[in-house]
Amino acid sequence: MSGLPRLKLRLRRPKLAPIVSMLAWIHVYIVAQLGLWVLLTIAMTGWDPVIITSGSMRPTLAVGDVVLVAEHPEDELLGQGSVLTYRDSTGGLVTHRVYATTEAEYITKGDANPTPDTDRVDPERVDGVGRLVIPFVGLPVVWAETGDVLALAAVTVMTVAAFAVAVTGARTSWRERVPMARGTAVAGRAVRSVRVLVGVIIVTQYLVDSERFGVDGVGLARWHLLALSLGLLSVLNAASVVASRRDDPALLNRVSILELIGDTILVVILTAATGTSGIGWVLFALPIIEAAARFRLTGALVHWMALTAITLVTRIWLLERSDVTGTALITELEKIVDQLSVLLLVAIPGAHLIEQLLGDVVTQRRATSDAVERGRLLEQVAEVGNEVNRLGSELASTMATAVVDLGFDKADVCMGSPSEGWSVLATANGDGVRFALPAPGSTGSTLRDQDLQHREAFIDTHDEDADDTIAVTAGGVTLLVRFVLSELDGAFVALRAGVAKRDRLPAGAIDALRLLSGQATVALQNDRLMNELHRAHERLERQARHDALTGLPNRAYFLERLNDVLSGATDPHRRHAVLFIDLDGFKPVNDRLGHDAGDVLLGAVASRLQGILEPTSSMVARLGGDEFTVLIEERIGTDTVDQVVDRIRQALNEPYRIGREVVEVGASIGVSYSEVGLNSAELLRRADAAMYSVKALPERVSIAEYDGELDAVDRRRARLISELVKAIDADELQLVYQPIVAVGSREIRGVEALLRWTHRDLGPIPTAAILELAESGGLVAELNRWVLGRAAIDIASWGITRNGDFFVAVNVSPAELGSRELMDNISNALLATGLSPENVVVELSERIVGPEPAFLENLARLDELGVGIALDDFGEGRTSLGHLRGLPISMLKVDRTLVQQAVRSNSDRIILESVVKLAHELGFAVVAEGIETEDHRARVEGAGCDLLQGFLLHRPQPPGAIALLLGAASVERGVPAGDASAVVR
Repeated sequence: MSGLPRLKLRLRRPKLAPIVSMLAWIHVYIVAQLGLWVLLTIAMTGWDPVIITSGSMRPTLAVGDVVLVAEHPEDELLGQGSVLTYRDSTGGLVTHRVYATTEAEYITKGDANPTPDTDRVDPERVDGVGRLVIPFVGLPVVWAETGDVLALAAVTVMTVAAFAVAVTGARTSWRERVPMARGTAVAGRAVRSVRVLVGVIIVTQYLVDSERFGVDGVGLARWHLLALSLGLLSVLNAASVVASRRDDPALLNRVSILELIGDTILVVILTAATGTSGIGWVLFALPIIEAAARFRLTGALVHWMALTAITLVTRIWLLERSDVTGTALITELEKIVDQLSVLLLVAIPGAHLIEQLLGDVVTQRRATSDAVERGRLLEQVAEVGNEVNRLGSELASTMATAVVDLGFDKADVCMGSPSEGWSVLATANGDGVRFALPAPGSTGSTLRDQDLQHREAFIDTHDEDADDTIAVTAGGVTLLVRFVLSELDGAFVALRAGVAKRDRLPAGAIDALRLLSGQATVALQNDRLMNELHRAHERLERQARHDALTGLPNRAYFLERLNDVLSGATDPHRRHAVLFIDLDGFKPVNDRLGHDAGDVLLGAVASRLQGILEPTSSMVARLGGDEFTVLIEERIGTDTVDQVVDRIRQALNEPYRIGREVVEVGASIGVSYSEVGLNSAELLRRADAAMYSVKALPERVSIAEYDGELDAVDRRRARLISELVKAIDADELQLVYQPIVAVGSREIRGVEALLRWTHRDLGPIPTAAILELAESGGLVAELNRWVLGRAAIDIASWGITRNGDFFVAVNVSPAELGSRELMDNISNALLATGLSPENVVVELSERIVGPEPAFLENLARLDELGVGIALDDFGEGRTSLGHLRGLPISMLKVDRTLVQQAVRSNSDRIILESVVKLAHELGFAVVAEGIETEDHRARVEGAGCDLLQGFLLHRPQPPGAIALLLGAASVERGVPAGDASAVVR
């Protein structure tokens, strides 16, 4: 197998080559033709050859000439000029011409002698009478007898060389016979024209001088010969025309040979019948020209040799039948030889000229035909190229069919690799094709590892790899071509084409196939690029319409689907529902186990919802965070909306396993139903409002349907947010403080600031509601600034701004802890009042402490400023102290639930004691919250708590009451601060 097509280097023959070839043929012709004359004449007449070795007959007879002699007629003497062969007195053989005759003897004379021979020749001494002289044939015999080795060697070498050149030319001519035969349409027209001209000459000769049209010894009348000649010429021309119209090269070749035979027979008949002065010699050039046109110079010379030999023998036979003897016979034969020699000098250059002219014409026509064929193939390739660029998956079958249309017998398109195997995508066969291409991957298939290193591969009958040649030719293929159309990650797409007879392949077919494969390669690359762009577009579209974490549709896609459903909802008796789901307790899981665990939990919730819903009649989407929405289309024959909602409740109630942890989260679900004329945004808002209405319910999964009264709740919330803004600006909020005392001495070490708001119409608003309103209205920063500023002012008014042992604890919400304004609010409050940072403690709920960067950054800045940080509600979630070691915490506040359970349960007591011990080891001060009974106090004191806070000791009180408590405590230590009269619950 060759990686690239084999290039055949053809050197242009020099212009001298045809001349040398022609001279070689002339030499071979002279030797062969003269020898053939001698042999044929001897065979036909029985005459004996005599070689002239010396004498005085020059120039009529020269040394080396062969004289063919016949027996001497006994009853008559020969006339003057006849050539006699007789024995002289010494017994030597002499050949002289008859000079004169007597009554019974010949007087002879050599042509070069000035006087006749003195010796009279008795007729009985005559061995024979010369009938024909063949020049030069006997020279090698003369040289051999005289010992002229140099001359003999020279003529031998010259003859052998000429024969070698002639044979080489003949082989070349035979190899080029097929392309010449393809040009016989041109040669046929030329020969037909010459044949018409010959017919005109024959008719003209007959009309002008019919005597020259005479026939001797044949028994044909002149007009019979005329009719026979014209009829044969007409038949040959008609056969030539019919064959040329059939467009069958094989038939054209056979008819051409028959034409040449017919023209030869005609010329032989006319020449042999009419003699040296007849019309035949005028027509003698016809078959020579025809042979040159059909078979080049070699064919013309070979035909000339056969024609002259046949003509000579036929003429001798006719002369003998006509009783032409003696001088007349010799004269006639000499004329024949002379005429043949002259015609030879004309025929050979003429044949050579015809060969050159016809070759040029054929070459030009072939070039024109090839150009037309190439143009047709290129046009076909362009059409197929335009088609394959639009086909995509049909490219393989179209390519295979197009390759067969280019002139190949069989084609296929294969895909695969040597390691993974091959599959044939498409195949196409020409009419009547029976062979098969080698199996992909086998020997000779051009699809092995070493073959695929080349984009193009060719195997033919002369391939350098014998195994490939055997494998291909065994299936009847003479040429196999393969092009690689595409290669990606070791997988190939290859086009193969095979042909049974390479000489029938149209010119330019391989170049057209190469161009076609290039277009297919571009088409495959474009198709791959379009597929990649399509997939990228689908990915981008999916990213734009789906949630990246859960893969669920996002808000935009959900609303789009909801709009489509609502626009097609025409039946008022069929309901479509929208569920708004918000997870309760998700943030503690996210904070305690980390964001990765939170992502796993969200994915699990999404999977459960998708497992419940039918894709054709419902849709679940994630709006963001821990909020999900569900669209349920109520259809005939499916579950009702209520049944689907109930299944969702049951699914969300099941615990979730995240790693080694098992967690339970709640969910608040709001449901709204479609109505005629209701748009998607309103339907989603109603579900959202219904969801918020069940946030405070105790059930782990609470569900509520939208009710019109919920809008009143929303309006009330909006009103309260507006009035909260006014309350902050008008300083209408209040702070109350609950003292925190030391264990044992009950000395007040600090207070916790608690926010209160008494609405003028609605009365007291719970603290949690105030914080929810602030977050909903974006008032966290303003509220935080007010609380810190008011607390700093109150503490400053108590006169303890320089007392580093006293502190005021201020609660910070998650929104505040992540706020950029937190540090500014604290710094401004300290600067405005002169309060020391050590007098301020920021309380953080255990539920909001997480790894968020904003949280950690604010905690670090608070610690750097000197503000204390307390962890509130510890124990509510049973959080380990281990993950708090890296936080800048100085105080731990044990939740009231753990305190109360420690009184009732021994195991909880042990937990409390362990928490206190671990906190002390970490350097934390421990505050016990919710001290409402003496048992509570005794239990926490026994556990080792440092500070106490609860109703048993002090209730929350306004700033003035706290001032009195602090003043009394400074005068009389140990007096129970709980005796103060101004108390606020």
